[in-house]
Amino acid sequence: MRKKYIFMFSGQGSQFYHMGEDLYENNLDFRENMLELDKYARELTGKSVVECMFQKEKRKSDSFDDLPMTHLAIFMVEYSMAQIMQKQGIQPDYVLGMSLGEFASLAVSKVITAVEAMHYIHTQAEVIIKNCGYGGMITIIDDYHIFEQYPELYNNSELAAVNFATHFVISCNEENIHFIAKFLKEKSILHVVLPVKYGFHSYYMDEAKWDYIEFLKDKKFGEPVVKVASCYYGGWLDQISQSFLWDVVRGKMNIGSVVKLLEDNTSEGENVYLDLGPSGTMATIVKNCLSKDSQSKVEGIITLFGKETDRFNKIIEIYGQ
Repeated sequence: MRKKYIFMFSGQGSQFYHMGEDLYENNLDFRENMLELDKYARELTGKSVVECMFQKEKRKSDSFDDLPMTHLAIFMVEYSMAQIMQKQGIQPDYVLGMSLGEFASLAVSKVITAVEAMHYIHTQAEVIIKNCGYGGMITIIDDYHIFEQYPELYNNSELAAVNFATHFVISCNEENIHFIAKFLKEKSILHVVLPVKYGFHSYYMDEAKWDYIEFLKDKKFGEPVVKVASCYYGGWLDQISQSFLWDVVRGKMNIGSVVKLLEDNTSEGENVYLDLGPSGTMATIVKNCLSKDSQSKVEGIITLFGKETDRFNKIIEIYGQ
């Protein structure tokens, strides 16, 4: 029975300094892809994203939250991962992006080019910085219904995503980020403040909308060569409008519905979900979205623990052609 491969791409909050560095040092194809993309990053920003990511004085635990750099860095890592996977004979049947990761999905499926994606991503970062106040995002590891139970949460933040029953994300403004984190700590509610300076997937983004829509109005899109599953739509992306590239960072994320769709679409065999983003975020979420009797496999590669070259080689050994 034929396996179906899903390339998955995460968004803001999954990044960290030195992400992918082990592969960069040990995999020539990954390094060449990163350096090629970095040439255009220099044109856009005047800086090297690669040099920013791999600063020796930075620790993995340091907050990597410079929006123009992180927006581009996440895309560059994800797109480069997809390229080396394909070179080793693993071709995606579907691509699945979450938030900023939807840009990588569109580039891998050839709806837009990698250079176009980087241009659109960088411009998005610029209009957000210009128009939006600082904010933040918090992942909460608890029953998502608690959001509706505590006024400290629903009066001071917006629900950005319910990834699965005990894993959800909120967005808030800068004033409330410390207040909410303190409240969660006092309640012994497990949470993680993400390395993000803005409240994505909430009304805190709204001031940037029209500048970005104006920028996008004359942009053209190709037909996908790989079927695109969207966490914004919670289903298949059959047609793309200019506003979609804004919606993916403003609207709610709905990965559970997409995973159900992908599982229902596999009548025989199994899905292999390959998380090509940093931190293993998508792998963790998808594992918890799968039913207990699912035959599907979920694989992560880049994590805070390093050794991604070993994990990549193991995946190629198992699934490559």
